[in-house]
Amino acid sequence: MTQRNPSSTQADDSESASRRTAKNIWSVFHGNFNQVPFPNIGASAQEIQYTVRQQKPDGVMAYRLAPFHQAIGDCAFMRLLWNPELTVDQLADEAAGLLVSQGKNRAKMKEAVLTPEPFWQDFKPETVAKSKQLLDEVKAAEPSPGWWFDYTYDGVWMLALVAEYARFLRSEPTEKERNKRREEIVEQA
Repeated sequence: MTQRNPSSTQADDSESASRRTAKNIWSVFHGNFNQVPFPNIGASAQEIQYTVRQQKPDGVMAYRLAPFHQAIGDCAFMRLLWNPELTVDQLADEAAGLLVSQGKNRAKMKEAVLTPEPFWQDFKPETVAKSKQLLDEVKAAEPSPGWWFDYTYDGVWMLALVAEYARFLRSEPTEKERNKRREEIVEQA
């Protein structure tokens, strides 16, 4: 318990606390309206750790607004605000633990969580295809993965389709080839 200085007044204490609080509360809005998974765990970790080191806030007031399939990014973002010292590896492991019910699938799920991150730098469809493959394996091994896993799976599946179709379009297909490929995609859905 802290001892109060008997010579200070209650008004002085509350006034200085009010000034200190207003100065050192970090207000954060982290909106991500992508309709495909974009957890951005590494960049979020760097940004939050830098801000904490530079601003040294006494507290954080934050909220997150994003679609359900952004749950991994939401979890990582809020956990980093709670504990900025967490590493990307620790965050991915924690998210994996929340996504699967069986411990034996945790390592594979963690890899699936981390795999899509480089896609947003290299835009290689293989990157997302690998994540989808890992999620397929986890889905087959999990008796009942739950809604969070389902939203994550659907988001990665959709991103894989978009990435593959974008690669197809770069090959400058004819209209007939485009129509045929669209029909194939609709059948997959």
